Amino acid sequence: MGQKQINVDSQASIGLPENVSYRIKDVSFAAVHVVGSNDATQPWTGLGETTANPTQLAAEKARVNGAIALLRRTFADAAKRGDRA
Repeated sequence: MGQKQINVDSQASIGLPENVSYRIKDVSFAAVHVVGSNDATQPWTGLGETTANPTQLAAEKARVNGAIALLRRTFADAAKRGDRA
């Protein structure tokens, strides 16, 4: 629990610092943040919205694209290196 620091690659440069990948003992990991409530596209009813607004939809698209890109890159890098998992 915090005793050994590991290096992670994050997607902070594209505004998704919560999405990270890392490698430990020839095993690659990807941690992606997936938002609840239909990936945060439920209408903001408290603001009188009845459908998801353009801001919500753009943010959802960016999150999904970032998560998919990270997963693909993690798998590709693991395959190139011959990682065990």
